[in-house]
Amino acid sequence: MQVTYDLKVDEINQNFIDSIKALFANREIRVTIEDANIKMEDKALAEAIKEGLKSESISKDKFLKSLNAN
Repeated sequence: MQVTYDLKVDEINQNFIDSIKALFANREIRVTIEDANIKMEDKALAEAIKEGLKSESISKDKFLKSLNAN
């Protein structure tokens, strides 16, 4: 199961945490925090690069060096 909450940092309180605990009781969860103001294009590009590095033989270091060469 996956749930996405869009909120401001100061909206995170004990009630919010308690609701997450109740929703995912007795499960292991993964918490990911991201800046909601990042443009969707930037997110899509970052994900495409990440997936490309997983599937291609090019190393991350070689890829980053080629980006910085220009």
